[in-house]
Amino acid sequence: MRACIDVKYKVEKHGQYPNADLYQMAAYCRRFGLSRGHLLYAAGEDEPRRVAVINGPEVRQHALDLDQSVVHITRQLSSVFARRVQAR
Repeated sequence: MRACIDVKYKVEKHGQYPNADLYQMAAYCRRFGLSRGHLLYAAGEDEPRRVAVINGPEVRQHALDLDQSVVHITRQLSSVFARRVQAR
C-alpha cells in the first residue's frame, strides 16, 4: 500500500485551504501514479474534505487539533489512516 501525505503547518482561511497545496499534492500523486493524496493541516474543519482536481487525483484535506495532548493527536492521525485504509 502506498500513500502520498503532505503535512502542512497551516490553518484554513475563510473556510478554505490554499489552492497551491492542492496543485502541489496533484503533482506528487501524478509523479507516483496515485489516484488520491492527503493533506494534513494544523487546524481547520473537523470533517475531512474531498476535492477532485480537474484531470487529476482526489485530494483529501484533514485538520488536526494540535491544542490536544499527544495521545489525542495520535488518535486523530490513526483515524485519518484508518479512513484511508477503509476507502481502498
